[in-house]
Amino acid sequence: MRRIYSVFIILSISLHLSFCTGSGLSEILGEESARAEFAFVAKLGPNSAVLSWNCSHPAKGTMYTNDGILPSIQSSKTHFLEWKHLSANTSYRVILTCGSQKIEEGSILEFRTGSLTILLKQEVFGS
Repeated sequence: MRRIYSVFIILSISLHLSFCTGSGLSEILGEESARAEFAFVAKLGPNSAVLSWNCSHPAKGTMYTNDGILPSIQSSKTHFLEWKHLSANTSYRVILTCGSQKIEEGSILEFRTGSLTILLKQEVFGS
């Protein structure tokens, strides 16, 4: 009888340990140690920009701008955020972070929006 209890305890402990690897604790530790890496402008227009950056571990990302803070919705290793309502032909600077990374440890990304070009169609009228 004692042997059955020993086997049962060993099996329950090993099952418990195998399920702990995907626990919330490992996700929290990943968020804590995540760092922003490889930031770039994925799409640039005169009035908007899509910025992308990678996190060293899956984590929520945050973009700090002069206009405020834009958080990403989900934890991920790769983030894409669109920044709208920008002025044409203007320089911008953002700081991108992952998880609980401090703002001073984030990746700084600087870019300049394109100029707004208006094409006019010239019609020639016959006489």
